[in-house]
Amino acid sequence: MASTSSNVTNAQQSISTTYYPFRVSATEKIYEFIAEKESDREKWVNKIRQASEEFKRRNSTIA
Repeated sequence: MASTSSNVTNAQQSISTTYYPFRVSATEKIYEFIAEKESDREKWVNKIRQASEEFKRRNSTIA
């Protein structure tokens, strides 16, 4: 039975999880996020960029 528990431990150690971090820097704060998939990170980054550009565009037409 000891060999079974050692196999379970070895199996758990061999499983590696990869995360995909990204950072959003604002004027006074930095936000850090972690996505489980690279495609999720890309979606988040693209949406944040779009929102930032839209915000800048709207504020530049007000002045």
